[in-house]
Amino acid sequence: SDASSVWIVIPALNEANHIVLCLASLLRQTMRPRRIVLIDDGSKDKTWEMLQNLKREIPELAPVQNKGEHGFGRAIICGLDHVQGDAVVTKQRLAEAAQLLHELRPRRDAR
Repeated sequence: SDASSVWIVIPALNEANHIVLCLASLLRQTMRPRRIVLIDDGSKDKTWEMLQNLKREIPELAPVQNKGEHGFGRAIICGLDHVQGDAVVTKQRLAEAAQLLHELRPRRDAR
């Protein structure tokens, strides 16, 4: 799949201190995702507030609040309910998403 069809789904629980760095890393990649669905899974910190502010600056960001039962698997399912892409990447840790996107980029020598 090309960059225009890759969606990333990342659950977040109390990640206010890490969201900006994660998104910056994802958006620096050669292969930018079409959407980054970041699910707030019941955070008690300012995660949701930060996501609302960041979505004004980052068109690829699609924050979602998991209003159902919480937990990693449930947050992923909640995020998948909001995906319309051809390819989906799910990651447990915010930093892993950027690394995986880097690994998925097309190689110039792979012709």
